[in-house]
Amino acid sequence: MSKAPKALSASPALAASPEVEIERRVQIGTFFRNAREQAGLTPEAVAKELELDSTAILLAYESGRSSMPVDDIFALTNVLNIPPEDVMDLVHELYLFGAD
Repeated sequence: MSKAPKALSASPALAASPEVEIERRVQIGTFFRNAREQAGLTPEAVAKELELDSTAILLAYESGRSSMPVDDIFALTNVLNIPPEDVMDLVHELYLFGAD
C-alpha cells in the first residue's frame, strides 16, 4: 500500500480526552471482534480478506490499541455481513452519549 487511509476521528466539537477516545476505540473494536467471532471467522482469515499486512493489525483494531481507518471499517462490514447502519449507529451513540 502506498498511503495509509485516514482513521475515523471526531471533529473538534466532538473531541474528548485521550482516555475517552481510547474507550471509544475499544468499544468499536469489541463490536467488530464479537461480530467476527459470531461469524466463526479467525483473525487470520479476516486479516487476509482485508489484505492487511499482518493479523496483528486486526487485533490492534479489535483491542482498541489502534484507530481503524474508515476503509477498513467498511471492508469489515462487508466481510462480516454487518449492515453499515449498525456501525454508524454505534459510532453515533459513542460520540453523542459517551463511551461509558
